[in-house]
Amino acid sequence: MGDGFGKYREFEVNPSSGEICISAALDHEKRNIYEFPILATDRGGLSTTAMVKIQVVDVNDNRPMFYPREYNVSLRERESVNSPVVVVVATDKDAGKYGAVRYAIVAGNEEGLFRVEMSSGEVFLMQPLTRARLAHRLNISATDGGGLRSAHDAEVLVTVIDSSHQPPIFENNRYLFSVREDAQRNSVIGTVSASSVTGSDSARYSIYSGDPNGYFSINPVTGTITTNTELDHETHPFVLLNVAAMTGEPPTFGHSQVNITIGDVNDNAPEFDTVVVKISVAENAELGTPIYAAHAHDDDSNDNGAVTYQLLTNPDGLFKIDPRQGFIMLTRKLDFETTQKYALVIGAQDKGTPPLRSNLTLNIEVQDVNDNPPAFEKDEYQVNVVESLAVNSQFLQVNAIDLDTGNNARLTYRVKEEALADVFGIFPNSGSLYLKKSLDREIRDRYTLTVVATDNGLPPGSAATTVNVFVNDANDNDPVFTRDVYQFTIEENLEKGALVGVVSATDKDLDANAALRYSLLPINSSFQLNSLTGTCRIFDIFVICPFRPIYVAFLDHHSNILPSATIDI
Repeated sequence: MGDGFGKYREFEVNPSSGEICISAALDHEKRNIYEFPILATDRGGLSTTAMVKIQVVDVNDNRPMFYPREYNVSLRERESVNSPVVVVVATDKDAGKYGAVRYAIVAGNEEGLFRVEMSSGEVFLMQPLTRARLAHRLNISATDGGGLRSAHDAEVLVTVIDSSHQPPIFENNRYLFSVREDAQRNSVIGTVSASSVTGSDSARYSIYSGDPNGYFSINPVTGTITTNTELDHETHPFVLLNVAAMTGEPPTFGHSQVNITIGDVNDNAPEFDTVVVKISVAENAELGTPIYAAHAHDDDSNDNGAVTYQLLTNPDGLFKIDPRQGFIMLTRKLDFETTQKYALVIGAQDKGTPPLRSNLTLNIEVQDVNDNPPAFEKDEYQVNVVESLAVNSQFLQVNAIDLDTGNNARLTYRVKEEALADVFGIFPNSGSLYLKKSLDREIRDRYTLTVVATDNGLPPGSAATTVNVFVNDANDNDPVFTRDVYQFTIEENLEKGALVGVVSATDKDLDANAALRYSLLPINSSFQLNSLTGTCRIFDIFVICPFRPIYVAFLDHHSNILPSATIDI
């Protein structure tokens, strides 16, 4: 798991298979996007990083909820029709159609005196009211786009004012006010006003529901509504206050509704999930294809929450960013062999006045691909090997290099010629050639091998070189006379130096190993043998005697005596 993963307890990664599993309950309403790096490391310590972005799809797991649940309004007899008298509001935490609320009157409207606007929750009076019925209690339900209905209905109490029982009457059934969320405490929002028909008593005002956070207070005498604490548009973009006016003793009450819109100000900067992200990108990544998607969230609304992206640092102008979607793309190809790491600073800025911003550092590691084949140091090697070299002896190391890294640069060597596999071997990791079988120059004095180096990339790359093996001679062959016995006949009383005969021998070796010298064993005073030519001549006056053998031996170039043939004279 990469940097930034550990802060999410909702997910875990199987270290063997790489499967991403859910380890805790997800809630689209709390967080709908997760982004974290996954680090893969091989046994050799090489690693790569991929960025994972998970979008949590909303399901309809929240019912609409009214707040407030109770609404009160006082209407005069013969109140004008087709005007909104009160609005009910329900919210649903789900998104899209699952969070869209529709309203309906489900009880208390048997006479059809009221209707509710399905999308807005505004309740309209459809027929004039009379004192025949002093109060109407309506039950209004809220249903979301997935069919879930609110667990509790809104209850609207409509009181019909009696001419003999004169409660205070508000100037408006509904008041619409607005205030910025950065308003100071005790800022005036607006004033409501109610009066009795007789005008004898002054009304006293109170907020009896609709303000759970205590944002507002009302002056009980003047009806002026002011801020009571700091406001927060992101928590409550609007508030519905149920306001009462009281007069008389015993008291009588009139009711109205105050709808306060809390206006957004740019008080939230765009926020990234983390300030530093590390990703790996293959050096053959396509141009124009996103390699990363930057995402910053801004809790503000409208332009204050609209985020645009830019590259604050862009090494070599190699990258570009989509200003709206945050996609990082390449403008030119990467090259691992030139540069392995880049650091980009991505800025996120909203459209508020003044704009707010935050930064993300994106560390990019260029991942090697097998785009460089191996190359041998030499196209052709020449090596001399003496034929007496012992089996399993190493006689040459060929070497190839690969500009890639990791498995893409791990080379394996082999000898291409299968017919020579019983004579020569090669260590696959080092490229060292060795003998598997004794050589014999007298049978074959030259071999041509093709050595292939293959990397371990996918797909693999390879290169070949030629190795010419010249077998050098060793003195591994004795001289051989052309005859085992030489017979010469001569006359008596020949002069000194007269030719007796010639002996001859051959040697399969070469050069010095085949240079022969002849000698007589034992030394005979009557004859002389030319050590180089093998010519035998009379050395002294020769007296006829019965048959006598003379032994001829070789002396090799180390003066070692090698008896080989007999001369009969």
